[in-house]
Amino acid sequence: MQRTTFLMRHKLVALRPGLCLSLFTGLSISCFNLAFAEPPAALTSGQVAQQAPAGEVPADAERILGEWVPVEFIFLGLPIPMENIAGLKVVFDKEELKLYPPAPVRKLKEGELPPPAPTPIKFRYQLLTDREPHQIELTAEEGPQQGQTTGSIYQFDEKGRLVICGHLDPAAPRPDVFESTDTSRTILFKFERVVNKK
Repeated sequence: MQRTTFLMRHKLVALRPGLCLSLFTGLSISCFNLAFAEPPAALTSGQVAQQAPAGEVPADAERILGEWVPVEFIFLGLPIPMENIAGLKVVFDKEELKLYPPAPVRKLKEGELPPPAPTPIKFRYQLLTDREPHQIELTAEEGPQQGQTTGSIYQFDEKGRLVICGHLDPAAPRPDVFESTDTSRTILFKFERVVNKK
């Protein structure tokens, strides 16, 4: 068991840069019509919204806007500890998605300052809500996959979390179910919205 955990951790660290690019150039996002009226105003800055309030459901294009942080990550069928992707977040605005990759995992020497935060990777995105499950097309605006468009599926679960499932290989067919197994080579993320204090 310890050997399996070590091998998965080693594999994840080795794949981290390409994994982020592959994930977000290949992720499709689908929104189910669950209640999410107005973002909660009572949370303090940096707090994660836990429950979506009941009420009128905005269009997907409005619902997805904002900052999201991962709360669950399944890679090749195995849950990955959140500390392995500490600092990862995505920010959707009306035309662009910014992916902030995880901070490098390295123990600092005594007196050493932490490295600057990673630069976000930018993507154009398009939501395709006329398909089931709903889809998202992502086109990298920079980096080694600049101009490449790939797709994934998405939904909002019963807790208001954004669930995204994509393939490890951006050239592979889009997944049609929200799962990650050791044979599917798909990646499953669950994100919670970060609500900033106004």
